[in-house]
Amino acid sequence: SSLSYTVLLPTNYTEAQSIVNDLIEEEWIDWGTEAIIIEYLAYCPNEHLLGAGVVMTEFSNVGPVKMTQDKIVLPESFFEKDYNWTSVLLIIFFVDFFAEELIDLY
Repeated sequence: SSLSYTVLLPTNYTEAQSIVNDLIEEEWIDWGTEAIIIEYLAYCPNEHLLGAGVVMTEFSNVGPVKMTQDKIVLPESFFEKDYNWTSVLLIIFFVDFFAEELIDLY
């Protein structure tokens, strides 16, 4: 059984890089690290697009590094609807995450 830890990185690149360097120096990220998962949200105000994604890098002792990614981009027309888009977005990600976990179990 492995343990997992969460670190919230700031949006400032220099500050985020400093935190990652600290994690490496303090051996939170080392040769025993099995995976690093980065979740992100992005908004493009010029195009009124909201995107969210996940990038996962898995490390193996006996094989190559495996990188997977998943993303969703919502167009401006999505926000013009007369419903709570935040709830819809959360439901979409919950269903996607739950489906991925089921696939991994079987």
